[in-house]
Amino acid sequence: MPKKNPIDKKWFKRRNKSLEPLTRILIITEGTKSEPSYFRKLFDELSIPTARVGKFYSKQSTPESVVAKLKKVLKN
Repeated sequence: MPKKNPIDKKWFKRRNKSLEPLTRILIITEGTKSEPSYFRKLFDELSIPTARVGKFYSKQSTPESVVAKLKKVLKN
């Protein structure tokens, strides 16, 4: 059996294409202290090690301004 060359691009390709891509869910809250803590605790309790809690700040806390700020963050 010939040795596989790690430089060969075929060697890097996924062998099993049956894995589905992971679903990402974005949760947006106004709070910067309580809500992130609640979600971290929830992810720990549910044993979801890949879940991440991120924060970004908006000058206003109205739903419209939070969504507008989020759109800018996601665009960048």
